Amino acid sequence: MEKPLLTRTVYLHLIVSALLNNHLKEIQGNVDAEEFDDFRRVTGKIMGEIYTSVLAKIWSEHKELNPTLMGGDFEVDNSVQERAIVFVEELLNHLDDSIGQ
Repeated sequence: MEKPLLTRTVYLHLIVSALLNNHLKEIQGNVDAEEFDDFRRVTGKIMGEIYTSVLAKIWSEHKELNPTLMGGDFEVDNSVQERAIVFVEELLNHLDDSIGQ
């Protein structure tokens, strides 16, 4: 895979992880503790799979794409994740409106 596509892949997976984490925060106070633990456990498995199956492999083969947060030199533009969260929230709000919630 060429570097531009690898970079997009890294960002996509970081965005997905940020969206999942944001959703956990959203539901935390809205479900009982047992249900939240189930959500958290499954979400953790998904995020772990993203890390071990995709990101760790890319970062081991392309050190230049390893983010500073993970000990590398790649400066991640955090606004990308923030904008993705806002965009998805707007989509979900539109969906809520269209189904009458």
